[in-house]
Amino acid sequence: MPIMSYLIHPVPGKEKELQVALNRLPGCESFAAYNSELLILITDTLSEEDEWLLQTRLDELPELHGLTLVSSFAESAL
Repeated sequence: MPIMSYLIHPVPGKEKELQVALNRLPGCESFAAYNSELLILITDTLSEEDEWLLQTRLDELPELHGLTLVSSFAESAL
């Protein structure tokens, strides 16, 4: 069960649209940062394959300008 956290850099002016799109993806929950120029994304998927599929969906979001992995955890790493 991979759990990842990311800093998300939206396309300028598209913060709200991106947050809605992220929260619609299964296993995703996003929050606006206080400065509202960044989003924080937490993902929780059932397998590494599901995480890979989620990554491909994230790459397709037109409102997404940048994605930075902050931390990750997977049971297989224990």
